[in-house]
Amino acid sequence: MACTYCYARKMYRRFHWDETIRYDDMVWQTGPHIPTGSRVFVGSTMELFGPWIPSEWIRTILDYVESMPSTTFIFLTKNPKRLKEFNPWPSNAWVGISVDTHQRAFSPGYDQLGIVDAPVRFISAEPLLSRLLGSVPDYVNWLIIGAQTQPTWLPERAWVEEIERAADDAGIPVFEKASLTPLFPDRPLRRVLPT
Repeated sequence: MACTYCYARKMYRRFHWDETIRYDDMVWQTGPHIPTGSRVFVGSTMELFGPWIPSEWIRTILDYVESMPSTTFIFLTKNPKRLKEFNPWPSNAWVGISVDTHQRAFSPGYDQLGIVDAPVRFISAEPLLSRLLGSVPDYVNWLIIGAQTQPTWLPERAWVEEIERAADDAGIPVFEKASLTPLFPDRPLRRVLPT
């Protein structure tokens, strides 16, 4: 699961953060300070659903998520096999799967997302490193598309537009990251969130 383009690894090195996988109760102290209606990306610099993470830790996080219903918590993984273990998900949890660097299609691997019992299920194609073929599965509620950053590598505009068309055909909102701006100097990026 280690990606050569991983932004998190670079951040850990730059800021000399502790890479040790551990459970830290201190994180719960930030909850009361999160403004109502916020969206929180959980584990943005780690793989929360890796086989090395104890299920009890994840369940504790989900209990915390459930205790804060006015905040939306966003989960993203490259290891979708574990997601069904935590069904049903809290009503304020959005659950997504990253497109793998070798992914070439909306393939059967994404069937794992189809059995996740969460209000919003999404696919993140960031960074989009190749053309994605096929239609978007009907259980997907949201698509995210982005380019690789640091080092910057832009996908082909046609790849992004194919995904946009597939999403439009399925009635799925698309959120394009700012990293795609150079591809679309003639129009604004699509920045739609699920409802």
